[in-house]
Amino acid sequence: MNTMPSITQQEIMLILHQIANRFTALCLDDSWTRKSAGCNGIDIMTKTPDLGPKWIMDREVDLYRTLLHILKDLPSDLPRDIDDVVEVLMSVLRISNGQLDFHGEGAPQARNKLIHTVGIFFPELQSPNPLVRQASQKCIALLVTLSGRPAVELLMPHRDRMLMGIYTKPLRALPFSKQIGMIEAIRFCVSLDPPLVELNDELLRLLHETLALADADDAQLLGPRNLRQGGLEVIKLRVACIKLLTASMPLTDFFSRQHQTRQRWATVVCLILILLTYFLDHRVTSVYFKSLYSPSPEVKDVAHEGLRMVLTHQSRLPKELLQTGLRPILMNLADPKRLSVPGLEGLARLLELLTNYFKVEIGHKLLDHFRIVADPQLLQESSKLSLVDNEGITKLVRLANIFHLLPSTANVFLEPLVNAIVQTETQMHFSTQSPFSEPLARYLDRYPTEGIDLFLNNLQYPRQIRTLRSILQANLAPNLLRELSSRTPVLVDCLRTMNERNVVIAVLSLFRDLGTLIPTWNAQNSYAIDAVVELWQAGLPPPETIASVITDITHKYSLMLTIFTKALQQSPRIDLLFEITSIFTFNLGVDVIGVTKFLYEHVALSEDAIFRRNILMRFVTWFIDPAYSFPQKTYVIRYLITPILLVQAKRSKKIVSLIDLDFINQLHRIIWQPMNDVSAFPDADDLFRIEILHLTTVLVQFYPDLLDEVRKDIMKYAWSYVTSSDDVIVKQTAYLLAARFFAAFPTPQKFILHAWTGLLRIPHSEGRIPLRQEALATLAPSLPKSEGSELGHPLWAKTTRRLLAEEGLGSMVTIYHLIVKQPQLFFPVRSLFVPHIANSLNKLGMTPSSSLDSRLLSIDILQVIFDWEEQATQTVKRNPPLAQRSQDDSTWLTPLGLRENMVSYLVRLSTVTHDQQAKNNLLPRALSLLQLIVGPNGWTDVTVGLRFFSRALEVIKIYWLQQPI
Repeated sequence: MNTMPSITQQEIMLILHQIANRFTALCLDDSWTRKSAGCNGIDIMTKTPDLGPKWIMDREVDLYRTLLHILKDLPSDLPRDIDDVVEVLMSVLRISNGQLDFHGEGAPQARNKLIHTVGIFFPELQSPNPLVRQASQKCIALLVTLSGRPAVELLMPHRDRMLMGIYTKPLRALPFSKQIGMIEAIRFCVSLDPPLVELNDELLRLLHETLALADADDAQLLGPRNLRQGGLEVIKLRVACIKLLTASMPLTDFFSRQHQTRQRWATVVCLILILLTYFLDHRVTSVYFKSLYSPSPEVKDVAHEGLRMVLTHQSRLPKELLQTGLRPILMNLADPKRLSVPGLEGLARLLELLTNYFKVEIGHKLLDHFRIVADPQLLQESSKLSLVDNEGITKLVRLANIFHLLPSTANVFLEPLVNAIVQTETQMHFSTQSPFSEPLARYLDRYPTEGIDLFLNNLQYPRQIRTLRSILQANLAPNLLRELSSRTPVLVDCLRTMNERNVVIAVLSLFRDLGTLIPTWNAQNSYAIDAVVELWQAGLPPPETIASVITDITHKYSLMLTIFTKALQQSPRIDLLFEITSIFTFNLGVDVIGVTKFLYEHVALSEDAIFRRNILMRFVTWFIDPAYSFPQKTYVIRYLITPILLVQAKRSKKIVSLIDLDFINQLHRIIWQPMNDVSAFPDADDLFRIEILHLTTVLVQFYPDLLDEVRKDIMKYAWSYVTSSDDVIVKQTAYLLAARFFAAFPTPQKFILHAWTGLLRIPHSEGRIPLRQEALATLAPSLPKSEGSELGHPLWAKTTRRLLAEEGLGSMVTIYHLIVKQPQLFFPVRSLFVPHIANSLNKLGMTPSSSLDSRLLSIDILQVIFDWEEQATQTVKRNPPLAQRSQDDSTWLTPLGLRENMVSYLVRLSTVTHDQQAKNNLLPRALSLLQLIVGPNGWTDVTVGLRFFSRALEVIKIYWLQQPI
């Protein structure tokens, strides 16, 4: 409008009317896709600001009829977006009627319009299409809400016309869908408050005919038609009839309360009496009883509601009527062969309403039938098949479902029923929730005290406890769960006094369920967790007997672990953390990976600084307790203390908030000072010493400011293991600690050189290679600091070069790996190492024993040399006079002969026969480096001869031509 001011709103409306005609035309098309498109177009128009409401107001009646037509003309397979059509219809109604004035000067016009609009939807209440009926009911309800007027006032002008069309047509002569539509329309009118219909002979005749339809058998209703095709329609018709009979039951009460109505209908008092006597006393109630045994769940539901309405109006049923209604099910109960699923479901619904009419002794008969139907052969066969369509199992489930509906003294059947169901579940091999869990849960939930007493007396029977736990875990019996929680002291006594393994596992299983199902249980019953801790601390049985009970032991400790972790998630019990770590000392098949993950997430990664600080403070006092073994202390340090300090250092710079000098002094007192004595901790193993060294390394690396007063003892402690330990991993860990110490504190040169030499002397195949590499990488930056004032190469470089010649292939591989990882450290002293490298390449890659790793190492070291040459060349180019005066190797270039050796080695390495793995990993890297060396930016002064260049280029050409483009 703003960009095209010459176009008026009237002209736009003309365009919109043309579009609207197209939308409505699409809605009338046969294709559902086009109908949906037209409906979506109308929806877009309803959401168009300003112009949309005006367009709707001009065409509202057409839109109502068009959208109703979509619902009437649906295909047989209903699309998924039916609700969208109804929602668009409701939106159109809101826009066109939402602004009507029902209280001002325009109230008469608004009322007339509203009545006219209601007249469009009112006849559709009897539509054969259920979707149309539902949409009409929603629209009428919306109009009542928008206007604030009662539905009867809006519908009254149209009542006689619609009712006349229903009363004048015999229902039995119409198709089922039309019968259902008319019955549903009358039910809608009857259900209004006040009712829209009058209590007259036409309504009574219709109710009489409806009663006949509800009472008729399927064969009578269908006649010669196919039973299978018409069965679904018969069910819908029967449901509609019963709903109308139930809705009309309060009708006589309403009119009897109206004084004027009583006078007006004085001539039909006899008819009312007939209705009361005939409908409520006999036929309607009989229909309800009969329908309760229907195979259709829908019919049973509406019959149950109808019978409930009858009992609302009558405190007691006539004896003969009750006998007639109960006779079918009582006859079937006399013979187990005559039991049927619909009959048992009907009995259950009758018991819901008529509990006082039954004697509790019926439970004996039900139990007998349960045992007869639960034939062992049937159960064995059923355990291999789907239970959905298994009639025998369904009968058993329906039988069990009746017990919670029996009179209040039905708790006498508790033990036999539980035993029968437990035996049935066992024979069907159920280990979790079964079809019997829900009906048994209803029964137990009605008698929670007696039920828990029964199970507590049978803790030694795992099958009984399995049945109880499946009910609790499915949240089917809240009263039973509360009762079990109140018996926690009894369970604790059983755990402490009974040594039978089944009882212990049963109690632990129930504790785990209680902690999971009741979030506050762990906090409110800490004494129960203490009892579990006592059991945990009792330890494993003797080695000579553990093999026979290893499965039970593993199960027991898995349960206790779960209890502890759940308790820790709900309350910060630090003592449990120190207990959990002992699981790593047991040789059991327990998931320690899950425990490790939990400890990392719950402790080290916790955001609660106070919680983590308390753990560290607790560790100081816990560590000196002789009741705990050194292996357990080892794992506490590994999974609790060290991760806390490490994560804190990575997470925040405010490390003082977690530890302080007092904590360091405590560690100094209980760990570093005693361990400087060779005889300290005689029972400790090497794993314990490794974890202590690792903990100290973390402190030195990330918390050096707190260690000034104790650093001498730390260095003494580390150096004692460097010089005296026989275990190579302990020695390497001590070297790493020393390297971290040298990086954090000034240290005499002799210690740094000693550590450097010792690390290089360790054979390459011993210990943990990554640990030694980390120690060397950490120590490397400290080497330049240790240089003295002497001229020439530093002492550490000379020592390293000497080791290359003295220690053999193992040290050579270690030093080469170090050069690859620390190229800038060795750049100023490379003249010491390049000749050795050039002359040792054949040992790495050309001997029969050469591995793929050693050949890859040779390529890596050659790449480093090539990079050194480029760096030195650039240094000379930038400042030649200064480069000539340099005292180190910054301008040293590799001699021509050594270059030729290296090029020759690469050529031969690229041409030798390789396996497939070498071709995929080694050959591309070798050829890429060779291409750089002999290329225009490579070593152009190499005069090794045309045979090297031609051969190298030939190899490169052959290889790359074979690669896919």
